[in-house]
Amino acid sequence: MVPEKPSEGSKDDPISFSQPPRVRGLSKREKRRIAGDKELREALKLAVKIRDGKKTQKVWLDDVAALLEGAYSMDVAKSMVDALDLEDVEVQGSLSVRPFNVGQRVPKITKILQLDKIHEAITAIKAKGTLNLLANWSGFGYATLDQLEAMARVLEARNRFRLVQFTL
Repeated sequence: MVPEKPSEGSKDDPISFSQPPRVRGLSKREKRRIAGDKELREALKLAVKIRDGKKTQKVWLDDVAALLEGAYSMDVAKSMVDALDLEDVEVQGSLSVRPFNVGQRVPKITKILQLDKIHEAITAIKAKGTLNLLANWSGFGYATLDQLEAMARVLEARNRFRLVQFTL
């Protein structure tokens, strides 16, 4: 007769778990969080310098977007949004969404669209399922989803600042 093997998880044959893998360095999430914190600190430093009149450096959309990402104060952010030198452009025509070409660089934003067109493009890109797409208008050019969301945050902040000024 064959001796009966004890069932797994009993006193005679306990369940054993392997050790978790040793991870060296930071996780991807932690690296992104640290990079985002660094961008925010740099944007805040630049905003304070611009507000105090100590810096006449050109402000980029990425800097303002990093500042407006979370909670912000009007005192710091308004000077940064005002220093952002993007021409307002009214886009005519239809939106087309297409994928990046291989080796294509991220487009540089030099103009800012109307808020309704930006929201239209954001919903069109999110509806496609993949976020690595470009929104294109004939009179504007191309913009990524991140750039569109940054433009939307800037325009919404401008509107909020204007409303706050009316209440003061």
